[in-house]
Amino acid sequence: MEHQSSSGTIYIPLQAVTQLINLSASSIRRLECAGDFPQKRKLSARRIGYVLAEIQAWAENRSKA
Repeated sequence: MEHQSSSGTIYIPLQAVTQLINLSASSIRRLECAGDFPQKRKLSARRIGYVLAEIQAWAENRSKA
């Protein structure tokens, strides 16, 4: 399930990120804490999401390295 903001930015939940880049949630959290992964955004009091374009760019850069 994705969420699109009024600015056109598409946010995806952690579960979708894990499927998109084939990493576990714990690996993503570890990379995020180390500053090596795009930061999650707080969408509401109980919901977070990742910017789809940032995840795609990260995955593309990772495959080039």
